[in-house]
Amino acid sequence: MKDLKNNDRPRGGVVILFAGDLSQILPVVSKGTKSDEINAYLNSSYLWSYITSLRLTTNMCVHLGGDNNAELFSQHLLKIGDGTFQNDEDSMIHINSTFAISVLDQNNLINKVYPEISHLFNKSNEWPRERAILAPKNDTANIINEKVLSMFEADKTLYFHRYTY
Repeated sequence: MKDLKNNDRPRGGVVILFAGDLSQILPVVSKGTKSDEINAYLNSSYLWSYITSLRLTTNMCVHLGGDNNAELFSQHLLKIGDGTFQNDEDSMIHINSTFAISVLDQNNLINKVYPEISHLFNKSNEWPRERAILAPKNDTANIINEKVLSMFEADKTLYFHRYTY
């Protein structure tokens, strides 16, 4: 950038905006060790002293929703991510029962998250938006989706798209 802008200031005086969570974006060092990755990390660069880091502190989706439990859960997650969460002596992070439910199987989970889904969905399109089931793998999500869809009393329609090249 210095050459392109004919400017001796760092990055040629150009403002560059980086967005994302630096703790989730690790550099890739081909055939490198863990220490090579850490040394390649952005805050290890000589340019780091020229960077002004700004941090978003309010989860707007949670804030605008007005749900106190969601706000508490959001703060809980931020503390875990920042490493400031106070653990028990066993170093385990215990999730409060207001944040999660314990179930025996997928059918029980679906019934807890979407009670009487086949009747309530037809009355309000807003109701399903307040609920979600997170799955660690796409295969699991697909199985749960199929089970939920099978609970609806409606004819199925398949749409096919024909590709033309």
